[in-house]
Amino acid sequence: TSITSILGVIACMRYELAIMLPKTDEEAANLLGLCLICVTLVSGLMVLALYFGGDALLSLLRAPGLGSYLILVPPFVFISGVFLALNYWNSRTKHFGRLSVARVTRSLATTGTQLGAGFAGYVTGGSLIGANIVGSAVSTGVLGSQIWRDDRALLRSSISWKGMLKGLKRYKKFPLIDSGSALLNTISWQLPALLLTAFFSPVVVGFYSLGFMVLQ
Repeated sequence: TSITSILGVIACMRYELAIMLPKTDEEAANLLGLCLICVTLVSGLMVLALYFGGDALLSLLRAPGLGSYLILVPPFVFISGVFLALNYWNSRTKHFGRLSVARVTRSLATTGTQLGAGFAGYVTGGSLIGANIVGSAVSTGVLGSQIWRDDRALLRSSISWKGMLKGLKRYKKFPLIDSGSALLNTISWQLPALLLTAFFSPVVVGFYSLGFMVLQ
């Protein structure tokens, strides 16, 4: 969770924040398309980074048990990044009911999967990770389907390579300036879990994470 939270904040290279700024929906639609391309590229780069540097990361964190789950980091970051982009588009179009449905669906899917896995006898860290991915995927799918249902005509007619390239250049300060500060801010929140992982047992990290979740 800490790893994906840190990486997820830069999945769209912070271009999702720019979706709210343009005067026209057509320009904002191109920024949405740009965000989806950024998410795809960042997730692809993570696959390569984990393939070549996964062992070094596990050694640094002193958490060899995470080895079999690292492959889930790129798809989780991809799903989170897509949801982030759709969330800002949804805020721009002021359809807040969509977001409510997506968030409730996420909670139901995550909790339902956790309970289902538990009653089935799969009481493992993998089942918790899988439940989070299922919940995120379901909520992203629900939000995406609602946006596609209502806004597909606008998105189809507006998004173009030329428009996305224009947005890339016009709002380039977001990835150049804001991504670094957002990354550091997220790391500061997740650093305790990473440090506890390096110096104590997974049980200690689990208790900390549970307490942190309750406080949130």
